[in-house]
Amino acid sequence: MEMGGSQREASGAGMRVAVLGAGALGSLFGGRLAAAGVPVTLISTRAEHIAAIRARGLTITGPGPGEEQVIPVAAATDPAAAGGPFDLVLLTVKAPATARALAAMGPLLGPETLVLTLQNGLGNAEAVAARVGSARTLVGVTAQGARVTGPGRIHHAGGGLTEIGPYWEGPAAEPERVAAVAGLLRRAGFAVEVLPAPEVRSAVWTKLLVNAGINALTALLGVANGRLPELPSARELVAAAVAEGAAVARALGIPLRCPDPVAYTLAVAAATGANRSSMLADVERRRPTEVMQINGAIAAAAERIGLAAPVNRTLALLIRALEESWEETQAR
Repeated sequence: MEMGGSQREASGAGMRVAVLGAGALGSLFGGRLAAAGVPVTLISTRAEHIAAIRARGLTITGPGPGEEQVIPVAAATDPAAAGGPFDLVLLTVKAPATARALAAMGPLLGPETLVLTLQNGLGNAEAVAARVGSARTLVGVTAQGARVTGPGRIHHAGGGLTEIGPYWEGPAAEPERVAAVAGLLRRAGFAVEVLPAPEVRSAVWTKLLVNAGINALTALLGVANGRLPELPSARELVAAAVAEGAAVARALGIPLRCPDPVAYTLAVAAATGANRSSMLADVERRRPTEVMQINGAIAAAAERIGLAAPVNRTLALLIRALEESWEETQAR
């Protein structure tokens, strides 16, 4: 039986998808979509990763022990060679690479292409909207976890809800188009909820505070998430960083999704105790981090509205000092 128009829209049938930034998270989403029969192209500057996918397919292990799936999926290192335009672009590059990715995005875009950012931190939604317009911009927050374990291989560390929607009440994607994107992700096995703009902003800020409390500290201390609640001084720093961010959110009129964001962040750290944050992984590999889009963004927002966020500013400066030391070493 052929699906009617509304059914096709709800399932996202017929949509072509490009994943720009096919690291761990992008490869997870793109791989699961491809396994569900969605036409997907993964795009990454990691040439070795792309070459392995082209040669052998994308291997996804987990989340359960012994689970492994090899998925044939198109892959490219250059957006110009990806075969665009596409109906949907999933933007999953690390936040410091957003501007560069948006500048290279042209070949992927048609006149109605939607762009869904699943990135951490602040500023990504505004950057995407400046490129394609707010009516073609979607913002998502996901509890999915993944890590790259080798060229062409990722491990699905665990899942949860993915929430998407517009970021502003002004010109925004039509509800049926948002529903089509949600249907596409559900088809790939992801639990998805569509939120109105105020709730999307709340979700973004709630995750921002968790990241602000956990990521920089684990990177500086070289520890897994679960050590932060166990170390008295680290616990105090988590509380201070999160409290500063919560004060900024309140001043901006953005409600948070938990009554006590400090307790919530410490609970997340404990619940993900064995996990090593993405910022810790970046520091260990001497790669640019997202600290300026997380702690640095909280400090900048505080300054704009006349508040102070000294702990977040200090954490951002400490990570940036590390990055600058690598840059200096590499330049010699």
